[in-house]
Amino acid sequence: MGLWNDKRANMSIAIGIFYIMIAIITAIVMWVSMAPVIDAFDQMADDMDPNSKFYDQKTVDRIHAATGLWPQLLWLTIGVSVIYAIVLATRRQTYSDIDEY
Repeated sequence: MGLWNDKRANMSIAIGIFYIMIAIITAIVMWVSMAPVIDAFDQMADDMDPNSKFYDQKTVDRIHAATGLWPQLLWLTIGVSVIYAIVLATRRQTYSDIDEY
């Protein structure tokens, strides 16, 4: 039996594609909603203390570094869902091949 005739493998591929689509839609929503907030927060960190009386540049750099991580976390979320979908499809295909014998 080939891949296209195997209902279990086809279902797992469909579920994997569904997971990827949900992750991409979630990523787009996160990107659109978080980008203005992060930009405003970064600007606030710069404007909070223009003369560096209370905060040194190291603190401002840490704020920028912390807020700069969210795109990487976003791509990590998508990457994990893609890997999960691939593993799920591979496992279902493998077990359906074993069930044939």
